[in-house]
Amino acid sequence: MRGRRIHRDTLIWFGRNDSLKSRFSSKVYSIAVYGRTLVRRFGPANIKNRRIETRWLQTQRKTFYSHQAARQALEAVVQSKLNNGYERAPKGLPIILSRPKKAR
Repeated sequence: MRGRRIHRDTLIWFGRNDSLKSRFSSKVYSIAVYGRTLVRRFGPANIKNRRIETRWLQTQRKTFYSHQAARQALEAVVQSKLNNGYERAPKGLPIILSRPKKAR
């Protein structure tokens, strides 16, 4: 990835969700800029052994005309998520995609 400027941020949300039986949900939102491309990954999450575990994350990509425009979009999205109750994940907190066990 020579020549590519990478900026990333991971946000987590824990809170009440009345539509679920447990009335609680947790979400992860990871956003990164690779060159001119903004990549957003998000979905349900669990915290286990000091890491975020999830079975799947939805991915969206958007390409901008410049790296600066992509970086500004990242900052706007992060600020919007922080205003909606998300919190920044601690630096170094890994996101692990756990695969469901196969039925025998």
